[in-house]
Amino acid sequence: MIEVTLSPVTRVDATLSGAQGALSLAGSPSLDALLTPVLVASAGGGSSEFLTLTAGETIQSRRVVRSENGVLMAVDTAIPAHAQQIVGVSVGSAIAGQSVVVQRFGLADETGWSWLPGVLFAGASGQLTQAPLATGWLLQVARVVSATRIDIDIEQPLAR
Repeated sequence: MIEVTLSPVTRVDATLSGAQGALSLAGSPSLDALLTPVLVASAGGGSSEFLTLTAGETIQSRRVVRSENGVLMAVDTAIPAHAQQIVGVSVGSAIAGQSVVVQRFGLADETGWSWLPGVLFAGASGQLTQAPLATGWLLQVARVVSATRIDIDIEQPLAR
């Protein structure tokens, strides 16, 4: 799960006529009347787009993976407990004992992909799929940006 902190924007960096500077949006009655507060999401709680874990078994590249006691494992959508252990999508392959990078959120590109517009789900053994499973828990993992690019944004799993 990724924590998100919402905070109001009170400073905007801007380039004006070739000069860089900062524009303060707070404290000016004339500006305050014209502005609508905007909340900006940022990953909180020490979250990072990528993390590295040790594989507890063979992990295939670009699979939804879970962490069990700090060790990276494959998922099985037929096992309810796995739904609560999801940490992200593996970036590379590894065998037990090797380090593997996991992407928790953000854009991912693969030239071999050919996704259609829509969303991606976790398949039965963690593979990315556009066809939601009929059984087991359901997890939306990403949105398709283009045929070869996705935006990883893991939602809460749904039990069925």
